[in-house]
Amino acid sequence: MFRIIIAGTRTFDDYALLRKTMCNLFGQVPPSQIEVISGHCLTGADHYGEVFARRNGIRLTLFPADWKNMGRRPALSVTDRWRSMPPQTGIVSYSGMAKAGEVGT
Repeated sequence: MFRIIIAGTRTFDDYALLRKTMCNLFGQVPPSQIEVISGHCLTGADHYGEVFARRNGIRLTLFPADWKNMGRRPALSVTDRWRSMPPQTGIVSYSGMAKAGEVGT
C-alpha cells in the first residue's frame, strides 16, 4: 500500500499539474494499492488531492484541521495525526509549485 500525503497552500490551483505528478509517480500502481491522505482543506492542494483520489477510485483518508478548538495551530495537530500512519511519499505544494519526494524513514 502506498500512502501519499497531498497537502499544501490554499492558493494551489493547478489540478492538471497534480494529476500529471500523480500519474507520473503512480501510473503503474493499481488504485487499490494507493491511499491519499489529506488535511481536508476546501481549497488548494488538499482539495485537488481529494478530487484526484475520488475520480480515480483511490482510498482517501481525511485529517481535517480543528480550527475551532485549535485556533491558528491546527496544522500541528494534523501533522501529529499523520505520524500515526506514516506515508511513503508526500506531494506538497507551495507558491504555486508542486514538489514530490520521499517522506519518513
